[in-house]
Amino acid sequence: MKEKFILGCLLAICFSGSGQNLSGTWEGFFVSNMTKTEKQFSFYLHTQQKGKALWAVYSTGKSYKIDSADCVCNIEGELVANKNEIFAKMYKDKVIANLISYQICAFINYFEFNYEQRDDGEYLKGKWFGFTENKLRSDGAGGSVLLKRVSMKPAIGIDQYFPKLGQLITKYNHGDTSFQRSQN
Repeated sequence: MKEKFILGCLLAICFSGSGQNLSGTWEGFFVSNMTKTEKQFSFYLHTQQKGKALWAVYSTGKSYKIDSADCVCNIEGELVANKNEIFAKMYKDKVIANLISYQICAFINYFEFNYEQRDDGEYLKGKWFGFTENKLRSDGAGGSVLLKRVSMKPAIGIDQYFPKLGQLITKYNHGDTSFQRSQN
């Protein structure tokens, strides 16, 4: 009984406003499994977090920079605690910039990331999901994502891409204001 109480306290501390923070710059790749041939693409994710709320800008291509990336989109979501796991669910909001076809850039619409601490660093590992207007194809998992944290801060200013940031933070924290107390 004592062990369960201690474990419960540790989990409460871990997932409170002072717990795990996924803010930063993450680099890696995403794999597309939409065709018979798997294709791998460079992927950069710049995240901010307050409490359970996460918002991010991601880019694909050879550069994380918005003006030279193939595709740049903003996404939003929340950090979720599930047993001994930390994971994030993030939904695409809009395409910010694209050098490739808008339809291809807009295809990815949802991510599920699991946070992993490894000997060589911190990782977000998960799946991405797409949608299509083509009635012959079904919505569903489009591939996988593997990202490693390279910085504790986003390499680009992402708040400017979220004009209703205060509402987003409130929405994903579901009325919990503990994150505000931890920042004072």
